[in-house]
Amino acid sequence: MAIGSAEGFELAYKSIDSAAKNGSWVILKNVHLAPSWLKELEQDLFRMKPNPNFRLFLLTEFSDKIPQTLLRSSIKFIFELPDGVKSSVKRTYDTVFTPERSDRFPPERCRLHFLLSWMHAVIMERLRYTPTGWSKKYEFSEAD
Repeated sequence: MAIGSAEGFELAYKSIDSAAKNGSWVILKNVHLAPSWLKELEQDLFRMKPNPNFRLFLLTEFSDKIPQTLLRSSIKFIFELPDGVKSSVKRTYDTVFTPERSDRFPPERCRLHFLLSWMHAVIMERLRYTPTGWSKKYEFSEAD
């Protein structure tokens, strides 16, 4: 569930309490948008006695506002996109468009896979530079 509104906080607390009792999992995304709420959550987590199977996943962007004690007590995974269009296309071919999928009839399939991976790579590279990458500066008006 997404974090960022009062309803989201209430729903997150209910889900976390239920999951801690039952031993299920909860995934909260965009937690970097609520650093003050994270401090409250951190205190609640240290007070509770959860089921051994309980797991809480926090998805966030890099932020200095995330409580350090929460970070220290967590297992962290960092996923970064490869730099450049070439490495992104190579990664797509290594993971998604395997030879078993691409090297089949009709031959246009292979071309389509390349175009899709290239377009995805270009879009992902441009997203690195937002808002500059998607600037409206180059749009023309009727007066031009």
